[in-house]
Amino acid sequence: MKIEPLSKDIFERATALGIDSIRLEFSGGSDEAYFNVQFEPDFAVKLAPGGEDWRLKTFYCADYGKLEADIEDWMRETYDYSGAGDGGDYGDTIVYDLKNRVATTQEWYEVRQEGSIETEPLPLE
Repeated sequence: MKIEPLSKDIFERATALGIDSIRLEFSGGSDEAYFNVQFEPDFAVKLAPGGEDWRLKTFYCADYGKLEADIEDWMRETYDYSGAGDGGDYGDTIVYDLKNRVATTQEWYEVRQEGSIETEPLPLE
């Protein structure tokens, strides 16, 4: 999958929230596309017991959720991903590393693997 340029607005909002990377996950295979956004560090981890982080005091969960929703909308507008296929799962992952200012892409797909063959005499009645 070709990596599209990240919008400057998303970059600035994410870095202001202390996000180091944005992971976009696309999947399909049965004529429906699915989109998922993940951040590193993960805000949910920072909310876990004992996972205190100074950044929790500087932004609200609503800002994080709004950014995630805006990125998903941007994904749908920017990437032409239909999810069409023959029923086998497949997908692509794009990681925008904001800290190091690089982006990577990787595709994945489900492979059919056939097992052993068993032969028996043909049963007839």
